[in-house]
Amino acid sequence: AAPGGARVGFGQLVLRAHREDRPSGTGHVDELDLRTLVARVHENAFGEPVSETHLSALVAMAQPDRRGMVDLVAFSKLQALDMHFGTFPDPEAPDPTPAAGGDDGAAGGGGQDARPTASG
Repeated sequence: AAPGGARVGFGQLVLRAHREDRPSGTGHVDELDLRTLVARVHENAFGEPVSETHLSALVAMAQPDRRGMVDLVAFSKLQALDMHFGTFPDPEAPDPTPAAGGDDGAAGGGGQDARPTASG
């Protein structure tokens, strides 16, 4: 990917994967769905399956509510995820060539610079 291109966090990729599966969904999933989404996104992003220990830690980060449901929008904004995984080139970003006209959304982000760390 081109340097300076849009980047996206791991949680955002999980949220997008959910929206692809269920375009009309509420963004709330149960723990099992979350595990499935995280495993799929991790494998796509890193080319290897996520370990069970790692998966459990990610589910815990998501803080399921009393009914075991997780809000993926909140999950997608967790700074801890970006600090842990770093960020990825945004597969949905337009080409980094400057485009005339406005863009269709405010730039996200903020917070600390994400530093890639080893996953495992």
